[in-house]
Amino acid sequence: MQNRNTCCPTTDPTCGRRQNIVSEEPANKNNYAYVLKVNDKHMAYKVTYTSDNETFGYHSATDWFQYLTTWKKEVEKPVVVNVIQKE
Repeated sequence: MQNRNTCCPTTDPTCGRRQNIVSEEPANKNNYAYVLKVNDKHMAYKVTYTSDNETFGYHSATDWFQYLTTWKKEVEKPVVVNVIQKE
């Protein structure tokens, strides 16, 4: 976990939303959990992950953080759906 006073929005999923963190739960080898509060009536979030235990994915920090930069740009683009009605 980075210093709570500074964060990187690309690599830290809680950056910019720290005011929503109620508590940080004890971590184990597979989980880093937070309890979050909801400001309105809903919460939206995006998740991506990989594991070095997999045969695919990203096996270096450089590759992983490069992927996160690309992923963040993709999720920030609005999805455009065109509906074509057949007559």
